[in-house]
Amino acid sequence: MSDPELALIFKDDLKETHARQEQLQMRLEAIEAELDGQMNKPIDFDSLHNLLNLIQKALLQADEDEQKVLLQTIVESIHITKESPKRVGRQITKINLHFDFTINASQKIQHFCFLALR
Repeated sequence: MSDPELALIFKDDLKETHARQEQLQMRLEAIEAELDGQMNKPIDFDSLHNLLNLIQKALLQADEDEQKVLLQTIVESIHITKESPKRVGRQITKINLHFDFTINASQKIQHFCFLALR
């Protein structure tokens, strides 16, 4: 068989496959747009308040190593002053927290809090 004969045999299949690929690409773009909208959606106050209370209780009952692990999961950065006055030292000016609400991260924090609270 020559190439033109093969092209005729698979022409319809190629058209169907290409059409299916375009449908899937459009669906993927729609899903990505929906996810982007969800990622920018603010978290309700009660959920955040409950999470912070749970973290606070876990921190109070955890040993130093457990506290370090938990804080590393939620503290994104700490900003401190450049100058260090006598008897005062450097001061914390800002703490940025990052809450990862993916399933894996949420399970990790819940598991840690459960262990610390038992």
